Amino acid sequence: MIIDTTDNYKTIEHQLRKYSFEFLKVSDIPLVMLLELYEIYPQIIENAQKPNLLAAAIIYIFLKNNNMNGRGGITAKDVGKYFDVKPAAISSKASDVEFWLYDNHEYALESGV
Repeated sequence: MIIDTTDNYKTIEHQLRKYSFEFLKVSDIPLVMLLELYEIYPQIIENAQKPNLLAAAIIYIFLKNNNMNGRGGITAKDVGKYFDVKPAAISSKASDVEFWLYDNHEYALESGV
């Protein structure tokens, strides 16, 4: 699939690659999550007013899903410091992104939407 990427997509992709290189042993999973989000809801990425917040939320979800967050791991505070966003904003945006990626998409598939 060829993607006509927006500036926001490119910005987020770059941020995810950089973070992954520095902290995640070059994992491609955050990039796959970005691509999935783009395929399901491209307007979310295109209209993002704070691409760094969206990148931080994707990283936070990755960390949570791989038990790499919290005590003894990488905290929302650490991620927020890296992406220059508040930890509370990351948690809120991460909930939205999880809904868009997992819950809402599964509902749409089940209901035939």
